[in-house]
Amino acid sequence: MKKAETVTFTTTVEIADADGEPIRVGSVLREINDGEQGVVVNIYRAGDRGPLMCAVGDVQIATGSGCSRMTNRYNQWRHVPRAEQTYEQRFSAWMRTPADDPMTLISERVSKDAALAIDGIMALLPEDIVDWENGPWPDTIEEALGFLVEHLSSISK
Repeated sequence: MKKAETVTFTTTVEIADADGEPIRVGSVLREINDGEQGVVVNIYRAGDRGPLMCAVGDVQIATGSGCSRMTNRYNQWRHVPRAEQTYEQRFSAWMRTPADDPMTLISERVSKDAALAIDGIMALLPEDIVDWENGPWPDTIEEALGFLVEHLSSISK
C-alpha cells in the first residue's frame, strides 16, 4: 500500500475594505448594509488565541462599550473618513495603533513617549484643523495642546 503524499501550502489573503484600502488595527470602519461603525481592535493571525469559533484572518471590530463584531467579510466594510469619525473613535483608533508603527511617530526629533502624546492629541482633531499631508506638525506637547486649544476655542464661539 502506497503512503499518501502530504503537501503544505500557505495562502495570503489581502485584508482590505470594499474600496481596496488595507484594514489595520486602529482602522475605523462602517458596515455597508447596516451602517454600524467601530474600530478594529484585533486581526487574528495563525497562533493567536481568540474567542471560540475565531479563525485566522478574522477581524474584531469594537462597536461600543464592551461590544464587538467578528468578521472576515472585508468587502462589507468601508473606512470612515476622518471628518466623520467621533472623538471617541479617533482616540480609540490612536490607542490601538501599534506604538512602534513608524506611521504613528510624528518625528524622530522627539522622544517616543512625547511623539505618542503628540499623536494622541492630534488624533482628536478634525481634518480641517491639521493638514495631515503637509503640516505644520507640532514638535512639542505644548504645541499640540495649542492646536487643541485653538480648535476648542473655535467651536465654543
